[in-house]
Amino acid sequence: MKKRFIVCCTIALVSLNAMSVWASTPVNSGYTEANTSDIVERKDDIRYQYKVVDNVLYRRLYNYSRNEPVTDWEIMP
Repeated sequence: MKKRFIVCCTIALVSLNAMSVWASTPVNSGYTEANTSDIVERKDDIRYQYKVVDNVLYRRLYNYSRNEPVTDWEIMP
């Protein structure tokens, strides 16, 4: 009985190890590399805009990509 169990386990292990893996063949996914000239930057250019009124310095965040203010004017501390 013990010999039969060892023989069955050995056959099972050998048959599992003998299986080949077919996933190693390359698959054409249709992916193409993009040139750096094809890349468009989508990040907005947001910086502070400053002005002086009666010797008081004001600032606000301004979106230079869309040419519109993001915040209201605030006094600089």
